[in-house]
Amino acid sequence: MASDPFTKCLFLIQDGMSESEAVAQVWECATGTPKHAEQLKRYLAWLGEDENLLESSQVDFREEFPEAMDSSTRKAIYKALGEGISEDEIVREVLGCCASKEPLGSAYLKYLRGS
Repeated sequence: MASDPFTKCLFLIQDGMSESEAVAQVWECATGTPKHAEQLKRYLAWLGEDENLLESSQVDFREEFPEAMDSSTRKAIYKALGEGISEDEIVREVLGCCASKEPLGSAYLKYLRGS
């Protein structure tokens, strides 16, 4: 087997193991730990599949939140933040996103706070 840990992971995945399991085995870290998360991120970056790039390209919030809503929604978000409401609560209460749409609302909130 290859001596490079990234290549070892690739071989394990090709043999049917999940990416998470392969990373845990190769780097000898339990899943769910900060070390595991960091190694998984490094492995995905090595593959050219950085999590952040995948996340931003997969979440299209414009169908749910058209551009015309940006200004008024941004004001409502800043008002809520000023009142000490958490980002999770803003996604649920201000943006009206239930559990299944929380990733969509979180992406939109992140977009509005960054623009």
